[in-house]
Amino acid sequence: MYTCLDVNNSIESLRPSSTEFTFAQRSKWIDEIAKRVYLDVGKMKYSDHLLSTTVKLVDLSTISTQMRIDNVKHIYVTATKTTVSSNATSTTLWNEYDITQIKDVVNTNSIRFSRFFPDERIMRIEYLAIPALFPTTSTDSTSIPDMDDEAKDVLVYGALARICKAGDAPDVQLANQYEQDYREELRRTKVVIRRRERKLMNDPISYQEWNW
Repeated sequence: MYTCLDVNNSIESLRPSSTEFTFAQRSKWIDEIAKRVYLDVGKMKYSDHLLSTTVKLVDLSTISTQMRIDNVKHIYVTATKTTVSSNATSTTLWNEYDITQIKDVVNTNSIRFSRFFPDERIMRIEYLAIPALFPTTSTDSTSIPDMDDEAKDVLVYGALARICKAGDAPDVQLANQYEQDYREELRRTKVVIRRRERKLMNDPISYQEWNW
């Protein structure tokens, strides 16, 4: 496990001149890289929400502050009566809904079902995650990045590529080298995360999958 401060310290050790930029500015660039990584990896989260028999319009912002209609990928509703307290299991049957059909045109961050459900259901929403922001002060030595453990070097090299392009004397050649290192680490991280999420850690991985 690594901290947000560890990422900044690694950046300083590889490029001491990066200290010409404030800690807050470097953290901002790291945030940009973290968002790129989440998009590239397709990092998903899901949230369960109880649907009552009297509600068919659901405001997504009341479920999660990270959730917007444009980053929602899948919406499922249990096929039969299910309450949050009973918890959905691996054997629960779900119906998937077409997002374009239930997006509410008036309430732009809401979904509207065409009918009330006859009993309580669980709605499961899968959405692209947005990483939490890095702290902007070097005195914070405990915050943990909202990233997988394998992604530390991805953040470091990505931020270094951005740093080398900034300032009064940008080093484009070095920036390109760090960008190449970033892409290589990102490919490796994708494979590790994908295999872990699919629980295939002991299975061989194809050349095509390595380059997905």
